[in-house]
Amino acid sequence: MTFVILVGIIIALYIYINYIKVKNDEELGKIIKREKNFIDEREIFSSKTLEWEEIKKSLDELDLSEIKRLKVTKYDNYYKYSQDYVKYGWIAIFEYIGKSDNISRYQLYISSYRNGGVEHYINMLFTAIEKMLIELDPDIEVRKEVIKRKTKRSFF
Repeated sequence: MTFVILVGIIIALYIYINYIKVKNDEELGKIIKREKNFIDEREIFSSKTLEWEEIKKSLDELDLSEIKRLKVTKYDNYYKYSQDYVKYGWIAIFEYIGKSDNISRYQLYISSYRNGGVEHYINMLFTAIEKMLIELDPDIEVRKEVIKRKTKRSFF
């Protein structure tokens, strides 16, 4: 019985510490309050003034050191951010879609994730990129789309 109570106290303490960390990061502006399903949404940014080369330079200067085990891979037209930790992991993509009618378009989304529980770090990444884009172009427009994902279904 004492063991069960001790485990309950440890779980409650873990939840409380996590809650305090989230609230603190919100107050410091490291994250913003988001809907629970935000990792299943794609953000599409449209700008009349931002060019991909300028954004790449700013992406390279972003301080993402608080996102533990974050790996950044750079390609010609997108950046891939990934975090892999034991049974948890995710991959985020920030991509230059192209330019039409003098408007450049970019998208930010989670391409894959496993076992949940990593939304806090994803939120930190999204917030950092969003703030950078707004700082570069205060008139940038954003719209969201739901990502339709295929899931594996177990027979049992």
